[in-house]
Amino acid sequence: MPMVDLGKIYLRDVCLEDYLDLYDIARRESVTKYLTYNAFKHPSEALYMLKEYNLKRPQKGLPVGYAIILKKSQQMIGMIEFHTYISNINACEIGFILHPDFQKKGYMHHCLKKMIQLGFDHLNLNKIIAAHVDLNEASKKVLLDCGFKYEYEEYGKFKKRNQEPRTIIYYSIYRYEYERMI
Repeated sequence: MPMVDLGKIYLRDVCLEDYLDLYDIARRESVTKYLTYNAFKHPSEALYMLKEYNLKRPQKGLPVGYAIILKKSQQMIGMIEFHTYISNINACEIGFILHPDFQKKGYMHHCLKKMIQLGFDHLNLNKIIAAHVDLNEASKKVLLDCGFKYEYEEYGKFKKRNQEPRTIIYYSIYRYEYERMI
């Protein structure tokens, strides 16, 4: 995937050297409470995630995912990635995380808009899917602001240790919708 300049931030392929920044982001319960994995307790968990998930994605025909880098400090402040490919409909599911210090500043909105463009223009997808846990209003807002439309929901699919099952809400944007927006 190409490196992308977005002003104060840029997107580049995630790499193993990002593991300490990823750990700093994902060690926080406030970041992972709506994700499928729990907050990291040790940097080795971030290293494992990068090695076993992100860096193995090209074997499945997927990009490794983008690190969101703050230009001023060169710190990775988040990730945005196409993590699942659905071949029968030529679609990818996208996911993202952002360090709490950088939330509500418009960074994820810019990243998601760019990923939509890359998904359709660079990866030639027909559809991009995104999902969030029902309580995650911040993700819902950024998805709707970027043109995603509600598709359906599934109760009980999201269950983390010591928590009640939650509803996952799915959204999508189709190529034809994207083409109308540009």
